[in-house]
Amino acid sequence: NAINKSHYFRKTLDFSDHIIVPYKSYKNFIPDQFHDKINIISNGVDKKLMDYEIKEISKLKNIDKIVMYIGSIDTRLDYKLIDYLTSELSDFNFVFIGDIKNQSQTLFKQIINNRVNILHLPSIKYDEISSYLSYADVCIIPFLKNSLSKSILPNKIFEYSLLEKPFIMTNFNKQLNELHSDILISNTNQEFKDLII
Repeated sequence: NAINKSHYFRKTLDFSDHIIVPYKSYKNFIPDQFHDKINIISNGVDKKLMDYEIKEISKLKNIDKIVMYIGSIDTRLDYKLIDYLTSELSDFNFVFIGDIKNQSQTLFKQIINNRVNILHLPSIKYDEISSYLSYADVCIIPFLKNSLSKSILPNKIFEYSLLEKPFIMTNFNKQLNELHSDILISNTNQEFKDLII
């Protein structure tokens, strides 16, 4: 339960000599008295991702104007935003690649069942990411802003960037504005739509 998790987390912090986090926003999870133990080592991505042979993906080869998301389809996603985008941008094709978690099955399937411009594919192997992303015109990170996401640094940022794919994300973690000025961050559904266009 949550009380036990909090207790053991605190005990782990007490016991630790060093705490490694991938970005400064993760300090939000850690009480102030432990901040002197924190070292920041950023997330990374395997540079070999660029070197994998690009293979043809038959399910994608005849689709144009692809907006792509690769990752777990779970409670982090903003399903109201996804519903809005897929409705408003009916001439774009949205490709979601990843396993659908149980708690998100109903929401995601309701959207899929109401749209012809959404394709869902199951999880792919890491060495296939570059092949799939080669078909994307733009990538998205449509995360909800909540108590968890306001501190996270998704590895998708690095994967999309390494493969030089433009991407748009919601403003779920305000500190991500400081990563790079070229990162496109949307504050509203309308702005997200406009950035895709």
